[in-house]
Amino acid sequence: MNKNILLYCLLCISVLSQAQSTITLETRYSSGTGSWVSRQAKLVNLIANFSTITNAALLDVNNYGSSNKTSATATGFFYTKKINNRWWIIDPEGKAGFNIAVNAIPTISDNTDLGKVYDRLWELGFNGAGSFMSDEGQSIRYNSTHTNQFSYTRRVNFYNTYVGSRKSYYPTTSTRLTGSMLDYIFVFDPKFAEFCDARAKTFGDAYKTEKNLLGYFLDNEIGFHTDQLQKLLRDLDPGDPSYEMAKTFAISKGLTVTQVVNNYSSVSTAIRNEFATKLADKYYEITTKAMKKYDPNHITLGSRLHGGARDLEGVVKAAATWCDVVSVNFYDLYSPNEQITSSTKYKAWIDKPIIIGEFYTKGYDAYEQGIVTGFSGAGWVVKTQTHRGYFYQNTCIEFIQSGTVVGWHYFKYSDDTDSNKGMYKQTSMGGDEYTEMTNQMRLVNINRFNLVDFFTAIGQTKIQNISFHISENNLILDGEIEPAEISIFDLNAKLLLSGLLDNMFKTINISTLNKGVYVLKLQTKDGKKFYTTKFIR
Repeated sequence: MNKNILLYCLLCISVLSQAQSTITLETRYSSGTGSWVSRQAKLVNLIANFSTITNAALLDVNNYGSSNKTSATATGFFYTKKINNRWWIIDPEGKAGFNIAVNAIPTISDNTDLGKVYDRLWELGFNGAGSFMSDEGQSIRYNSTHTNQFSYTRRVNFYNTYVGSRKSYYPTTSTRLTGSMLDYIFVFDPKFAEFCDARAKTFGDAYKTEKNLLGYFLDNEIGFHTDQLQKLLRDLDPGDPSYEMAKTFAISKGLTVTQVVNNYSSVSTAIRNEFATKLADKYYEITTKAMKKYDPNHITLGSRLHGGARDLEGVVKAAATWCDVVSVNFYDLYSPNEQITSSTKYKAWIDKPIIIGEFYTKGYDAYEQGIVTGFSGAGWVVKTQTHRGYFYQNTCIEFIQSGTVVGWHYFKYSDDTDSNKGMYKQTSMGGDEYTEMTNQMRLVNINRFNLVDFFTAIGQTKIQNISFHISENNLILDGEIEPAEISIFDLNAKLLLSGLLDNMFKTINISTLNKGVYVLKLQTKDGKKFYTTKFIR
């Protein structure tokens, strides 16, 4: 009995002594309603054996915020390059870095005020201006009088603009179209390619020599969804070019128009996905070829995939085939490692750099304090402004660790009236910075290159710096883990649970285990290294 008590106490001390590398965040989905759900968040200053810097002066960067330690050929423009198994943005001076931007920076006419705003963003570790700006020229204006240089982007809106004028090209376009014209994908219209050529020429002629232009977002959130085959056949008329293309496709798959329109559930998921991929491939081929024809200097940044389209392998591969960068707007999942940085999804599907065009989270406290009136928008909800910063850190740590994400654009600079999306309050609410949040954002931003070095170093090991703790029904591991088998045994060596780990952080559901003492074993797939410990449920 005394031995059992002693064993129990020693195990408790062992568990408590494990380095805590995460904290618990209480989260709600975007509406702000429902139960709070506990999720784990990584923080920079909790990563075991990582030396956090707090002084930005220790960050060895050039005027673009790129690392002075990693170089490539300087072309005078931005481009992407894979160096030592990691994708980078290469700046006009040939240095490698991340594009860390803020969306919807307001128009600022006074040069002194402009300098203050951009200088503060630089202090917070940002080096770019993202989308939804009414005046990209203000970045040029800032750069012309300052040493630090902000990149900026332009959005061409090929498809978003085309659909607004489609009826002028095809006057007999069906009146049965429901909702927005953007709910339909007409990229097989012969006129779409002509339209894109002309629009690309307008942009290329105007901007192809701009040194600090990162590149072009082709559009925003095109609906490459699996309902398109039915919608085009149901709501367009025979003779319409997009109808005829969809009909030809359906027939080639042994389907009739009637079957697709009236019994879409009988159409296989594979066929629906194939058609969505066909539309995406055509769109990216037309738009990128047009853009490169008139501006070969700048990066084609994709179309900011979102929602269901972001999870379709064929659509993602189509973007990767034609675009320099695959861009996504990341909202509905908590962790990038669930999808866009997952070794079983994006990393298995494509070998292309990724930029996150939008992501954000909202603080419940801003609503409670009357700073905003609601929770509009797709971002998650957490309890406080500090927790918004923790959410940002967790997300960006996974971006940095991935080796594929080359930039992230936070949405956005200031709140909406009905939503706490911003880094700053609305002007009507004083315009103050949410420093509890931005201090946490700054910490991960200024440690970006040290984190790259850290993750690169641990990537050369197999199993190292393992820690764990238990939260409710989850065993939460942290540490440097290459693909490794995880096994959980009882004290009689009976195997109870097993699986595969390949991330620094992994949560394992242990709800099927009764209270007691168990043995945890990690072993690399080559069998050469392993880690064994005990834990108490």
